[in-house]
Amino acid sequence: IEAPAGISVSLRADVGGPIVATAATPAAIGAGSTGEMVLFEVAASALSGARPYVTADEDSDGLGAIYECQEDNNSEIWPSTVCD
Repeated sequence: IEAPAGISVSLRADVGGPIVATAATPAAIGAGSTGEMVLFEVAASALSGARPYVTADEDSDGLGAIYECQEDNNSEIWPSTVCD
């Protein structure tokens, strides 16, 4: 099943940290596929000392909208912290 365009993607300041930005997927994403790039523009201070953590299908309230059989493959964390 294809995921429609406009799925919310969040950027957090580390796992469990505050959501500092959200964006939407620009195009539909086929099952088992990788979608197009989503860009965030935030001040470095919003992520200072934290690792950027991106989650697909999570809005600014931390809620998802798309039902999936496997919900644990929607996020990725950057391996290092953001410097000041």
